[in-house]
Amino acid sequence: MKTLRPREERGSALLLVVFMVLVFTVLGVAIMGATLGGAKRAETRENDVQSLHLAERALNEAAAEIALKFDKKEGAIDLEQLPNDLKEIQAKVNGSDTKSGLQGATGKILGIELPQAWNAQSIAGAGKPVDKVEVQITIKTEAEVNGVRRILAQDITLDSYPEFLKYAFGSESNVNINGAPYIIGDFYSGLDLRAKNQAEYRYNRAIGEKDQFTPSQFPTLDGDIYVQNEKSILSCTGPDYCDYQTGSNYSPIQLDGTDNSKLQLKTVVNNTIDNVVYRDKSKFVSVNIEESFLDKLAEASGDSKTDRDNPTLYPGIKDINKGSLNNLEAASAYASESAHQRIQSLANRAGIIDLPEKPTYPTSDKEDDIQQYYKDFANYQFLFATGQSLDKTAIYDGSLTINGNELQQMKFDPDVKNKREINGSYMKSAWLIVNGNLTIDNQSGAPLEILGNILVNGDVKIRGRVSMDATIITLGKATIEDAEIAGLKVNGVEKELLLIAKGKIFINRVDSFNTIASPFVKGASDQGAGNPPLLKAFFYTDSDAELYGVGSAFWIRGGFFAKGELTINAVLGNTPKPSEDATYLYPDSQLNGIPVDDQHRLLSRFIIQYDDQIYANQAVGLPRVKTINMRIGKKHFADADK
Repeated sequence: MKTLRPREERGSALLLVVFMVLVFTVLGVAIMGATLGGAKRAETRENDVQSLHLAERALNEAAAEIALKFDKKEGAIDLEQLPNDLKEIQAKVNGSDTKSGLQGATGKILGIELPQAWNAQSIAGAGKPVDKVEVQITIKTEAEVNGVRRILAQDITLDSYPEFLKYAFGSESNVNINGAPYIIGDFYSGLDLRAKNQAEYRYNRAIGEKDQFTPSQFPTLDGDIYVQNEKSILSCTGPDYCDYQTGSNYSPIQLDGTDNSKLQLKTVVNNTIDNVVYRDKSKFVSVNIEESFLDKLAEASGDSKTDRDNPTLYPGIKDINKGSLNNLEAASAYASESAHQRIQSLANRAGIIDLPEKPTYPTSDKEDDIQQYYKDFANYQFLFATGQSLDKTAIYDGSLTINGNELQQMKFDPDVKNKREINGSYMKSAWLIVNGNLTIDNQSGAPLEILGNILVNGDVKIRGRVSMDATIITLGKATIEDAEIAGLKVNGVEKELLLIAKGKIFINRVDSFNTIASPFVKGASDQGAGNPPLLKAFFYTDSDAELYGVGSAFWIRGGFFAKGELTINAVLGNTPKPSEDATYLYPDSQLNGIPVDDQHRLLSRFIIQYDDQIYANQAVGLPRVKTINMRIGKKHFADADK
């Protein structure tokens, strides 16, 4: 039977069809519009990305010009020429175009902005020495691709500071960390960093016998870790003895960001992969101690730049400058003999104090001889007496001992110590020059005060309680024995010692097994009773170095850096003093055996906390470097600065 649909129902179906057609039409138009808009946005985005890349290329070109000028691998830099060099680069690159194969693309270097103080100098009229050792310049670039424009900027810092001063601990060579020292500040290794949970020591052993070792925790590197590449951190985690000298049983940590590598890094150096930085050794700014010593000697004596480069006045200076003396002993001997001759030639020179030598008690009983002796002895003591200060360069031709009794102190006027002024075509500063060994051995109760810049053509030894605001550069070795080095307060500011030695630096205690009563407090200048005395000092040696915190305990506020291989050994907690004939030590087995938290790690028997105030406090004494250090900052948008 045929079913008839009402006419109204057939009309509704038609309306539904029309409605659906309309909906799909609207959707189609919307999709087409979105597609066209998306294509337009994609094109704009592509232009934006391309303009960024072009602006970055321009930044890289400008930075490359600067690096090309200052990336000197050999020889010494000339700070006096620095303003001229920067102005030449500025004139060359400002407004220069950056090439691109893109249609409708243009890019250029808008300019290199130099410090305002230098903008007023003319290139032809320059010639005065430059005392500024740090300068920041800004590069700005612009790129436009099919109407999309971007402006980028980047800061570049050039400085002549020795790079070793930027690190709490490190070496240009291998660094071997045996056991659990705690380093607060940045770390650098020019070759490999080897870490293990075994501390080595030597106790009642004959020369030539192998060191003993004891289990310990791994070290803590609390700062950025600068290494050469992703295979530069090696660890020893097995039960067998690891020989750091041969590298046996060590394996590299693969710094690939995996969970396993993160865990290894946390275990071995108590740090994260985010704090590992790759720093090519070829970019490291080294120091030439022999050259720096003669530089400071020229400044101290008031010599001109011509005098300083004169081989008649400074024998061997050309070979030292060129770095042609590859044998370290030969270079040191050249510098020492050169300095010795020059120092002796400065006798009776105007503007320099000739310090009298210690007189010898007369062998005769003549009253006149005895009276003359006491007169000479008083003259010998005068400038080292409490209340006295030096106001210009002073020379002691021989070995000098300051013990707190006969010679009570050594102090320059603070303004004189911190003054480095223009002297014609060179610089002038005030120094105590010791043409022999320097011994600072406090035999009195109160701290012995040392304030000044000191050049030592011999060895240095520091013992007892001293308060120091000093830079000491020595061509010999240095021994820090049973010393408490506090920072001397000058105008309310606590200073420190900067000790730079050509030879080895030995830090030791005759009376070992000092105790640790409480954890090290970061940032505190006083660590409280019962704890190791704080050494407020930064040490640099041009040689290898071995440091021990197993029987002895050392806490340093400053830093330690070696040009040669650096090895440090440390355990946690106290190490009991053994019997007289014992050959083994037994540190706290609980602290060194089971996992501990960070607070217990601060019971380490060797702790170094970095102090960056050394740049300002010891600016006059900072040594010459071989090249200018170039630090490139992050790129950032500068459209708003346009």
